[in-house]
Amino acid sequence: MGFWENIYGAGSRINVYDQMKKSILPIYIYGAGNLAENILKKLNEYGIKLEGCITDSGEEKFGNYKVYKYDDFINSREENFCNLLIGFASAYERKQILRKERVFNQVFVIANPFDHHVHFDYGFVKDHREQLEEAYDLLADKYSKQCFCAFINARIWENSDYVQKIFRGEIDEFNNDVITTEADEVFLDVGAYNGGSIKRFLKSNNGRYKKIIGIEPEDINFKNLEMFCYKNNICADLYKIGCWNKKDRLFFNGSDDKCCRLDKNGEDCIEVDTIDNIVSADVAVSMFNLGISTAELEILEGAQRTIEKNLPKILVFMGSAKEELYTIPQYVKELNESYQIYLRFIQAMPSRIFMYAVPVLK
Repeated sequence: MGFWENIYGAGSRINVYDQMKKSILPIYIYGAGNLAENILKKLNEYGIKLEGCITDSGEEKFGNYKVYKYDDFINSREENFCNLLIGFASAYERKQILRKERVFNQVFVIANPFDHHVHFDYGFVKDHREQLEEAYDLLADKYSKQCFCAFINARIWENSDYVQKIFRGEIDEFNNDVITTEADEVFLDVGAYNGGSIKRFLKSNNGRYKKIIGIEPEDINFKNLEMFCYKNNICADLYKIGCWNKKDRLFFNGSDDKCCRLDKNGEDCIEVDTIDNIVSADVAVSMFNLGISTAELEILEGAQRTIEKNLPKILVFMGSAKEELYTIPQYVKELNESYQIYLRFIQAMPSRIFMYAVPVLK
């Protein structure tokens, strides 16, 4: 079966918030991090009262809400006591297990909890069938093609079951079946935020690296990034600037999800430049991590020399824009045909999918 035969054109889009409003039982979020904060915003928009949060340790803070330890909570409540809303990425895989807990009447899963991730519709997929089929054909293995179709179906119908059906289990984003890290890695992290991805890279690579370059435009994030590297004795070249396909100044909105989002009506602006200008030409980047949710194609365009010269392993976090599903794989292949393109879900969360571009060196 090809791409089009695996796309479901009939069904009904799930609105989890409407389903929750129909229940009179209290609702708890499983999780207390960034994802839970986004979900709470949506609950408030729909007028749904949150009773509290549940985490594995019960030690987290979440605004003024009480946070309960998972084991204590399920062992001290009566049957069908409440409804549960999954609120952190790793819990998506545990949906079926959570549904067997006697205290939860219903367990809700939101396929796309982020407002900045544009909703799909079947019309868009139909209108761009040719481009999507071309991208599908570029994928290097069968599982990548399954991930591609599952991602699209889940986003069309807001139904995480499409991803659950093909999900193989959580993987390390930097060390898995399609990509590995080396001791002498030159790691370029675009959208380094507060150092989280650098931390995960070092954990995957047992602390080994030749060079680390972190790029982050937002003031508070950059200060936290500097502090993270200082406290952990990480020798990194850090740049407080945004990345684009030319030197420019762009407006943004920094309030959404604690990350910068391009917004022509935004009140703040950032200086941007190309990676080819920011990173010295004599730096042989070997792993290029693009873990942000905006302007991925433009950033890659601004890294043309860096990519063509060094052929780094490329990781791109995708999911915020519909068009990037075909524009980004096609652009990478245009830069060098040797790149093998893979798609993987790190967790069973259908709003996040990673593209891996791995060069086949002759």
